[in-house]
Amino acid sequence: MKQIVNCLVVVSVFFISSIQANAQDPNFHIYLMFGQSNMEGQGPIEAQDRVTNPRVKLLQDQTCSNLNRTYGTWYTAAPPLVRCWGRVGPGDSFGKTMAENTPSNITIGIVNTSVGGCDIALFQKGAPIGRQIAPGQGNADIPTQFDGGYAWMLDLAKKAQTAGVIKGILFHQGETNTNDQTWKNKVKGIVENLKADLGLGDIPFLAGELLYTNNGGPERGCCASHNTEINKLPELIPNAHIISASGLQGQDVAHFTTAAYRAFGIRYATKMLELVSTTTTCTPTPIEAYLQLNAGDWQQKAVINACIGNQITLGPHPIESSGWNWTGPNGFTATTREINLSNIATNQSGKYTVSYTNPDQCTSSIDYTIVVNTSTVLEPFMQINNGSWTAKSDAEVCEGATVNIGPHPYDIETGWSWTGPNNFTNTTREINLSDLLAGQSGNYIVSFTNSLGCTSSAIIPITVYKKPEIWISPTLNDPITTSPANFLIETAYNESDIDFVQFYSGNTFLGEDNQSPYSYLWENIADGSFDLTLHAVSQHECESISPVYNLVVSKVTNLNNSMVETQRLFYPNPVHNQLILNQVSDWELFDSLGKWLKKGGSRVIDLSDNPSGIYFLKIEEQLLKVIKN
Repeated sequence: MKQIVNCLVVVSVFFISSIQANAQDPNFHIYLMFGQSNMEGQGPIEAQDRVTNPRVKLLQDQTCSNLNRTYGTWYTAAPPLVRCWGRVGPGDSFGKTMAENTPSNITIGIVNTSVGGCDIALFQKGAPIGRQIAPGQGNADIPTQFDGGYAWMLDLAKKAQTAGVIKGILFHQGETNTNDQTWKNKVKGIVENLKADLGLGDIPFLAGELLYTNNGGPERGCCASHNTEINKLPELIPNAHIISASGLQGQDVAHFTTAAYRAFGIRYATKMLELVSTTTTCTPTPIEAYLQLNAGDWQQKAVINACIGNQITLGPHPIESSGWNWTGPNGFTATTREINLSNIATNQSGKYTVSYTNPDQCTSSIDYTIVVNTSTVLEPFMQINNGSWTAKSDAEVCEGATVNIGPHPYDIETGWSWTGPNNFTNTTREINLSDLLAGQSGNYIVSFTNSLGCTSSAIIPITVYKKPEIWISPTLNDPITTSPANFLIETAYNESDIDFVQFYSGNTFLGEDNQSPYSYLWENIADGSFDLTLHAVSQHECESISPVYNLVVSKVTNLNNSMVETQRLFYPNPVHNQLILNQVSDWELFDSLGKWLKKGGSRVIDLSDNPSGIYFLKIEEQLLKVIKN
């Protein structure tokens, strides 16, 4: 009686989380596996079998609550690779061996659709035995929506094709059909239909031999005689190859041991690696160079001449957040798409290479070239009040001063630009600031753009201090008393920054005062006419000269009481409170030092608020002495 054992189909597929429908990843290599119990795997799962490789993915063949897996969903491959309660088969070591021997950007995908004890007819298109495991046997443990193993396998294979590329087919079946000479033609038909329905072309088809011996002992495997039929498959199927089971031990007359399954999977993988290309397949993504200078507009260019201190941002396209890698001068590296080079220095000149690895793991790169030029160092020079030119970066002057500024380099007359207080602008190298006012104080900023296009600037503060405003009070240009006379020179001013005041008569220095209200008593003045001036010096050493005050000192010859009484110009004299004028009403009153006190148009002069002493009354161009008791 023919022994019936389990039949397994496995399909390997690589999972990419960003896959969209009908978007294949050429680096996702998928392998279809089908057959019965030995392809399904009957080896007990050991600790080493549970070590997974994240680059080996499994497309789940049915929903299994015990494994928390859902039909048609990708998972990291781990035993069981088929249905819910399977064990270790050749697919486990096949997937891991393929991943270990292919580039790191290639992922191996497995799709496993196997049925224990199945007849080859279960996988024929249209399934002549329907869902039966074998003629007269119970239904196969496959999803209920399928009427046979072929429809089930085709559905999963098409799902897998939306993610990656099917590279080969692994097959192990025949125990149920041992010595059936029509079997090989049925296998041929299944493979032809799969290739046609999936558009696969003549991809490798690997068929494994059945168990030769049980545990390496004398007991022969139940179905080893069928290996004769298996070895005829390359004559019928293009690109078909046989995987030997020689030397592999069995745990019973039909099934291999766990160790043998691992070895069998490695044999499948070794042959497949000879037949398929494992080089990376991808189309590099073109990179466009974009850059931004000093936060200006983005420019599509890869070469830029910059200046020290500039800010350069490099932001190539495509605008993807990951997959970027930069190298540059001085060991510069970065992994962001956009890089910012702020306050750039000359040692940052050079080539900046950026590479981009797209989702297909294909890398493209471009070079940026940055040349950092030096700016011209500016050295301020000044000429103050037509003095000598001096290397000087600021100035403090008084109103009326002249300041000429002529920064170096002195031999270049173009490329200059000035700004300053009160909307001051200029485009010459040397500027002339004449007859300065306090309102012209402030920062004068000069900029120079050299032949390399680099701009440097200097800030030149100019402080203009106001001059003191001062004059002599009162203003009197008449004789005031008999000589020798005393005269108190008093000042008036509207500038609080006075340091000291000097008093002059013509060019003769009389004295000085450094305390407000700045006065000077000139004593024993002889007859004569004197031009008095004040020289005020501020705390910032700004000097001003007051208007000329003319002082006349002469003897008064007609000053006697008898004449006053005879003329009867005023009375009484001495006076106590009121002085009465006779006939005339225009008068001016001065104290004994010649200080003007008041004037009037009335014949009554009130002296009640004046202290006792000597006064002078000016009437009709005469100075007359008045005594107040």
